[in-house]
Amino acid sequence: MDWQPPAATPRTWKAKLPSPNASVTNIELSGQASPADDVVVDVRGVNYGVDSRPIFKGLDLKVRRGQITAIMGPSGTGKTTLLRLITAQSTPSQGQVVVFGQDVAGLGSSGIYAMRKRMGCCSRTARC
Repeated sequence: MDWQPPAATPRTWKAKLPSPNASVTNIELSGQASPADDVVVDVRGVNYGVDSRPIFKGLDLKVRRGQITAIMGPSGTGKTTLLRLITAQSTPSQGQVVVFGQDVAGLGSSGIYAMRKRMGCCSRTARC
């Protein structure tokens, strides 16, 4: 008898496919809306640019606990820049980045280190 793969595990969550223009997709695993206090990353009105080239203008993003959030887009659209802002490796020219309830602009080096220890990030080239 030839080996057969096990039957597929039934999906217990529903994913909404992103629109073609979407660059950030949140997939709710529990099937229930998350309360506002479950926001772990809150990007509010962020402007950021390099030299005279704007990368973000008025960017707003909320990442909630219990969701998988994917940042997708073509090369050069600001995916890595957004992660650098969230992890306090870069600072926005305007707006606010709040992670775990703390404004990253007000954190010292020990606060930034403590915040980063609570995060996980896996790039496509990572060997996880």
